[in-house]
Amino acid sequence: SVGVGATWGRRRLGRPCVTAIYFGDGATEEGTFYEALNFAAVEKLPVIFVCENNLYSVHSALDVRQPDRPIADLGKAHGVAALKGDGNDVDVVSRLAAEAIDRARTGGGATIMELMTYRFLEHCGPNTDSNLKYRTDAEVAEWKSRDPVSTFRRRLTGEGTWDDTRDAQLRARITAEIDEAVDFAKTSPFPEAGELYEHVYP
Repeated sequence: SVGVGATWGRRRLGRPCVTAIYFGDGATEEGTFYEALNFAAVEKLPVIFVCENNLYSVHSALDVRQPDRPIADLGKAHGVAALKGDGNDVDVVSRLAAEAIDRARTGGGATIMELMTYRFLEHCGPNTDSNLKYRTDAEVAEWKSRDPVSTFRRRLTGEGTWDDTRDAQLRARITAEIDEAVDFAKTSPFPEAGELYEHVYP
């Protein structure tokens, strides 16, 4: 993995960091995943392997591709700390991430986090793919009811720390920030050829 190599390189250059590498459940079926996990374990690198387990690799369900065991156990097999939790729960993700970051910063080495979640749209792109029938409409609807943004908004509203006014203000601020970024990109001059190697890992 590029992330593991970059982390190792920064250590050798005396530039400490914590690296988070995000991937789906399907990536754990690739040989490079095990090579990266093993190297991170041997070198006790401050790397957090974040598996966003959405139960599908393109159109293939997890249960027809892998045995019935947590993906996090693959970390345990390599001597890497393993955590598993509800990837749709903001508080759970925050707590697990804090634990993994603390381990990395204090010399405890790598962690693999398996976060259970789901994708509502097609594998690549902005469209739905219910016409392909590799998953049921009921399954998609059940997971949509657990959408992390909506769930967290309801929780904060119930606690009295969020309301419609604040929600509208935040959305307006985010929309303005996006519009500003897009406008900046569209009006910026094309980069000079000499800038090709700027901000590139040495």
